[in-house]
Amino acid sequence: MRDHDRTERAAHPSMTKEGLVEFIFVYGTLRNKAKAAERNLLAKYGVRVGIGQVPSASLFLGKYPYAVPDKGAGHPLVGEVYKLLPDTVQEVLAKLDAYEEYDPSNVKDSLYRREVVNVQVGKDQLRAWIYWYNKPLRDVLRLRHGNYLKTQMHVVPSGSNWKVKVAGATKATATHTNKAEAVRYARAVAGKKHMMLVIHGRDGRIKERIRAEKG
Repeated sequence: MRDHDRTERAAHPSMTKEGLVEFIFVYGTLRNKAKAAERNLLAKYGVRVGIGQVPSASLFLGKYPYAVPDKGAGHPLVGEVYKLLPDTVQEVLAKLDAYEEYDPSNVKDSLYRREVVNVQVGKDQLRAWIYWYNKPLRDVLRLRHGNYLKTQMHVVPSGSNWKVKVAGATKATATHTNKAEAVRYARAVAGKKHMMLVIHGRDGRIKERIRAEKG
């Protein structure tokens, strides 16, 4: 019977042992102000409930934003909650599974894994799907906050050099002797990761903010 239940849930990705889950929590490139084209699935086939938080998680920034549950040193993970239209839940989740490289029949080798978590939205608590990162975390920046949309790339002075650093990260991404080179590098990285670029002067004050576009 258990094998039959797993087969049924694999065929119907919106189903859990507790029944149908229509809500989904997104924290990275699927958020409304991010740039993934797949976020349009949520706008078209869902209703935005609001900003929600998942407690005790750690957010990392690599090629994509990575979140993992972390009951120790974690922070609230900030994202958006959508309620999917009942007759489209399975179709939308199947498409998002493909985008997140999640294979329900082979979770071990999937890039992300989809699970149900409790999400706090205002005074309400909802059960919603989330995509947790499912691979070892190597050479990625751990952020000191849980809000991907607040992630910014800064170019800051450091002695006679210039550092490129993600706000909230514990170490610099790169160091350059020339400010123009630092800005050029930071613009390229910020564009790929859809981040705001913040350029400081030699006095440390902010001189320019740039919404970097993907190059």
